[in-house]
Amino acid sequence: MVLTRHAQNKLQLHDVNVKLSETKKTKSLSGPEQTLSSFYAKRLFQQFLVNAWAICDQNKLEWLRHIQDRLRDIVEGGQVNAANLGRRFILPSSFHGGPHFMSKLYYDSMAIVRHFEKPSLFITFTANPKWTEITDELLPGQAVFDRLDLTAEVFNLKVCRLLKDLKNIFNQYKGLVRTIEYQKRGLSHMRLLLFLDPEDNFTDADKVDQIIC
Repeated sequence: MVLTRHAQNKLQLHDVNVKLSETKKTKSLSGPEQTLSSFYAKRLFQQFLVNAWAICDQNKLEWLRHIQDRLRDIVEGGQVNAANLGRRFILPSSFHGGPHFMSKLYYDSMAIVRHFEKPSLFITFTANPKWTEITDELLPGQAVFDRLDLTAEVFNLKVCRLLKDLKNIFNQYKGLVRTIEYQKRGLSHMRLLLFLDPEDNFTDADKVDQIIC
């Protein structure tokens, strides 16, 4: 199966009003006016999504390489001449997955713990491939693992709903730290640390029993 007859990795320079990531997202969405052939491609469609993500990342890296003169700290290590720093490449914290990005998240999390002290709850939330929001949207002949894009989208909506429900259950929690991980079989799951107000905290077993369905 051929998804596109003429594959292109980059937008032309005059297409500055359209982000490459937005273009790829549009191609990965299904709709009444859009061909559904790619959604029947199974693993090939998943490979297309991976390649699209890699292309977007490469595009960001090329842009960062283009503006390195603005990002480099020429006084690092006592050097006053930027040329003496060689080919150092700086990834700012705005680049997702980079060392500065990960360090920023870590220090933000530690700042939350330092301010609110230890978390009250550790919650794990796992995607369920049998959710009706997933199974009802599958095309004829498709299995859940043929549409990991659909699973991820539904999981994200469920996470947003869970966080909203937690606010209703515990009034207004003080803070949270969360991360999304992926199992080898492709399902998403969330690890959540929740910081509650002292009055909502669990001091005995009876309070725990009150929130268990």
